[in-house]
Amino acid sequence: PEADALRAEAVRKIRELVMALPEAQREALLLQTAEELSVREIGQVMGKSVAAVTSLLGRARETLRLTGGAYFREETS
Repeated sequence: PEADALRAEAVRKIRELVMALPEAQREALLLQTAEELSVREIGQVMGKSVAAVTSLLGRARETLRLTGGAYFREETS
């Protein structure tokens, strides 16, 4: 029960962090993770080059690492 509550809280926090991303970063990340599209396919959907999508995904991951990292380090301390 406690593990389920902790897991649910972590999922809620991840959703919150993803929703706080700039729209293009969030869209690219969700297309890759939820829709399992390739970088090329994401580019086609978003009307962006592969390089632009790669950049968006990298910035999204970096933002999540920086913002979420502090939260999850606190939770495990």
